[in-house]
Order: sequence, then C-alpha cells, then structure tokens
Amino acid sequence: MSGPRHRVRDRGSLLVVTLWVVTVLSIFAIAVARYLSIELRLSQQRVWREQAIALARGGVYLALQQLVTDGTEGSATYEPYDWLRDDWAAWSDSKDTGVEVVHLPPPATAAPGTESLIEIRITDEERKRDLRAATLQELQQLFQSPELAQAVLSYQDADSDGDAEVPLADPLYYPKNAPLAALEELWDIPGMNAQVYARAQETTFAVPSTTATPTVNINTAGAEVLMAVGLPTLAAGIIHFREAGHYFKSLSPSVETEAPGVPPPFPVDDPEFLNAKDKLSVSSHTFAVEVTSRLGAAAVRHHIQAILRRSTEGITIVSWREG
Repeated sequence: MSGPRHRVRDRGSLLVVTLWVVTVLSIFAIAVARYLSIELRLSQQRVWREQAIALARGGVYLALQQLVTDGTEGSATYEPYDWLRDDWAAWSDSKDTGVEVVHLPPPATAAPGTESLIEIRITDEERKRDLRAATLQELQQLFQSPELAQAVLSYQDADSDGDAEVPLADPLYYPKNAPLAALEELWDIPGMNAQVYARAQETTFAVPSTTATPTVNINTAGAEVLMAVGLPTLAAGIIHFREAGHYFKSLSPSVETEAPGVPPPFPVDDPEFLNAKDKLSVSSHTFAVEVTSRLGAAAVRHHIQAILRRSTEGITIVSWREG
C-alpha cells in the first residue's frame, strides 16, 4: 500500500525540483540576455564614438586643406593677403554664419532625421593682438583694466624687477617669466576676472612663440583692436571700407587696395597710419579651427579646437584639444 504513495511523493518532489531548475535557468537566461544587451549597446556606443571622433578629425583636415589651397588656383604661391571674404573665411554655404556644414547622408536603413554632419569654423587669430607683442598702453585699452594690463606684462617679463628670481607678492605667486602659450594662462594671474578674460578672448590671443614679428591684419581686425594699435581716428573708416567689399593688398612699400581705381580710406601719408604701420599687415598666418561632429542616429558629438599656422612651406598644427 505504501509503494504507490511513495512513488507519488517522489514524482511531486521531482516536479518541484524541475520547476526550481527551470526558474533558476530562466533567471540566468534573462541575466545573460540583459548583459549581452548592455554589452551590445555599449559596443554600438563605442562605434558611434569612434565615428564621431573620425568625422571631427576629418573636419580639421578639411579646414587645413582649405587654408592650403586658399587663393592658389592651382599654383604653388599664396595670395599675399587675407580678408573676411576670402575662401577660408566664407565657404560656399557659410558666408553669413562663418560655419561650413558638411552633411553626411544616413544609411538607407536609418530613420528620417538621423543625418550626421560636421560643423567647421575657421577664424583668423591675427585679427587680434598677440600678447607677445602687446604694449602696456595697448593692453590697458583692450582690457579696460590698468592693473591687470600691468600684471600680464609683469607675468611674462623675466627682466622686470627681478621677477625671474623671486615671486610676486599679494598674493604670493611665481610669474611665468616667458610669453604666454595659451590664453587660459591668464587665469594664473591673481585678480583675473571673467569680464577681463572675456575681453581678452575677443581682442588678444596667445600661441607658442615664433620668430615672426607679431602684427595685426588690417583686413580682418575689429575697430577696437585697430584703435589700440594706433589708429584711433582711422579705424572707423577702415571698417567702413571693408564693409563695402574692399581690402588692402599691400601696406609696404606702398599702400595698395584690391584695384588701382580704389583709393585707400585714408591719406597714405597720414601720421597716425605711418606711426602704426609697423604693427600692421595684410596677411594672416595663425588660424583657430573649431570642428563639431554630430551623429544624428546616436546624438553623439565630438568637438576639436586646433590652432594652425600657415606658411609657404605648408601648415603646422600648433595646438590640438578634443573632447
């Protein structure tokens, strides 16, 4: 009589064990599936990230190529001048914004609105005053802060009051005793504030030193910079001249505009111009390039800021930041 009841209990126990095994395996399968799903998404995210990086870097090299070929028209020589309607400054579809947008079509299987793109901006740094060459008077006018203007010069000058050996006081800090290599170094100077730094960004720049004498491009500089380097009464006329579509092809040995029939906006013997002439040029060599790539399908972005220096020998990458 007990045999059948034992067999029933055994079958019941086996069923319970089986259900537990199935439950554990199901939980394990769900965990594995979840893990694999996360890994797949992470792998896809890494792929998108690498694609965004590659696109942004490609955008920098597109800008580099634009600067190399600017004005050459197939020849081996550059135009000896740069202005704000030049090829590098106004690409085919960016004359109003200054930003070149390269659209990349999405894959055939992608949903609408998932187009990827690259935004590229080239800015002439020599429209501003190089901090290596700026005088105290120029910095006072550009920064609107006599104290910080003097502090910037003292920070860079190794020969002022023994700066090379002793720290400056109140508060105590060591000056660099060398030219600034990046504008962000201004934050190392005690007393620097956001307002003055914003003005510095708009009117000055700093890059690793070169043997070239820093000048300001009369074809691209703003009125504030032109006034600071010695053209307080001529700056407005120069800006109006440029806004009318004119530019300078040469300042030395003679002043030349883009065409013989276009007179310059000031007398060539004007004392103000003659005094500032050595600080001016008609061409630029240092350019800031900003590139942002965007992958619409993944909402992934990558940004690069680079400083390029152009010469007749080609392009040199001076600095490179990305993230």
